[in-house]
Amino acid sequence: LLGLSFKMFENENAGEYSPAGFIHLYPEYIPELAVLTCPGDEIGTLSFTVLYPASNHDFWEQLYAAVEGPARLGEPGRKDFILAHIPWVIESGHCIDGLGRHVLFGDGHVEYMDDEEYEQRIGPYLKYAY
Repeated sequence: LLGLSFKMFENENAGEYSPAGFIHLYPEYIPELAVLTCPGDEIGTLSFTVLYPASNHDFWEQLYAAVEGPARLGEPGRKDFILAHIPWVIESGHCIDGLGRHVLFGDGHVEYMDDEEYEQRIGPYLKYAY
């Protein structure tokens, strides 16, 4: 539901891929605040973090180039490629099994990663989170 909520916000706010925070999604895009709590956490816990609030595609291109290098920036379909690789929202801590985290990417897909994969793929992007 978070991915869908963010994509709906994006579609209605041209040029912005990320709201300034979850508060800008409630109640229009996220009808229930319980969505923001992992099932393994205490009710009312905010289990997720938006890494780049109020960011736009220009920022995401710069971020991708800083982390991955500029090699693909000139290719057709680069926007979709970039969005598929940039973490948008992360679980703030381990959820349920204590072995990994869910990551929502800029294109709306979600992946579960164990700690090693998380550190390898997401770690470099965390240096640029604000």
